[in-house]
Amino acid sequence: MTGTTKIYSVLDKEMENKRIGRRAFIRETAAGLSSLYIGSRCTSAHASPPKPNILYIFADQWRAQSIGYEGDPNAVTPHIDRLAGESINFTNAVSGCPVCSPYRASLMTGRYPLSTGVFLNDVPLAADSVSVGKVLRDAGYDTGYIGKWHMDAHGRDCFIPPERRQGFSYWRTQECTHA
Repeated sequence: MTGTTKIYSVLDKEMENKRIGRRAFIRETAAGLSSLYIGSRCTSAHASPPKPNILYIFADQWRAQSIGYEGDPNAVTPHIDRLAGESINFTNAVSGCPVCSPYRASLMTGRYPLSTGVFLNDVPLAADSVSVGKVLRDAGYDTGYIGKWHMDAHGRDCFIPPERRQGFSYWRTQECTHA
């Protein structure tokens, strides 16, 4: 079983349950990304299966209980409800450092917040960091980032040049905006 087949198999099983734990998600995502990264370095006469689409959506201070699909009668969130019905949902997630920049750097690199060098807001993530954007780009994915970045630290309204975008080619973001 190849790594790509393995991640499809695991995700299919988890989708049946519609719930997945944080550790299982991280373990299986890492296994799948590793196989894609290694597979992109090998040549083969066989056509590779299509790559799964990967979409991360995360927001600051977004309570799961305040969404329609989680049962809040006051929340009207039909698009998020539909997305949740087609996605994997965390049942329990905890941030190792619930501060914006360290959290984002940790999510981007898969490393503990203090090991990234981004220990508080407005501290840059090193341009040579291994990030999910770079790994996916090197595996042949088209990568994109939309929204708040907050990992460059060269001024909250400054332009972020491509060499500091951690492997993302499509770019519609600002350093730090809450709009």
